[in-house]
Amino acid sequence: MKALKIGGIGCGGLIALIIFISVLSYALSDKSKTTAPPTKTVAASTVRKREARAYIAAHGADARRVKQTVGLAQAMIQAAKGAPSQSTIDEVATVAQEAHNVLDAIRANFATADDPGALGDAELNVFSGANDLKNSMGALVAAMGDSNAANIAHFNAQYANAVAEWDSGVRVIWRDAHRRHPPLV
Repeated sequence: MKALKIGGIGCGGLIALIIFISVLSYALSDKSKTTAPPTKTVAASTVRKREARAYIAAHGADARRVKQTVGLAQAMIQAAKGAPSQSTIDEVATVAQEAHNVLDAIRANFATADDPGALGDAELNVFSGANDLKNSMGALVAAMGDSNAANIAHFNAQYANAVAEWDSGVRVIWRDAHRRHPPLV
């Protein structure tokens, strides 16, 4: 019996080609099934965007007040470094005490429900960062009262951690809301 040929391809080659194309089609279609459906990703990002914008609407003014308050303390510290005297140290202590009081009054405003929702740890970082910034201002007051190396080191460490925590939470929320110029300290 003579082998059947179609267009120069033998029957066995034709079957192999059909199987190859079928396997390739299946593999390509199977890969598209393993990726997450775009509707879920879009829906999740829409929820995060909506929650972030609602958070900013509720807490944005307080967040800007934190930035302003801490910025004033930072400016006073720089001024004291440039011209250290008892009067500049006293001014830093006064500004730090005022910053402590302002932050103490507004930090609780950042506390939200037990369930952080779509924003995750960002809300917790903002609240905790505000609380830690308040505590660092208290440490600054103490350091200005007794300017020894240990008190200054304590303030520096506490302040650096508080800034990192605050800035981390604020960046995430402003990014998720598609807003520019987060109130970083």
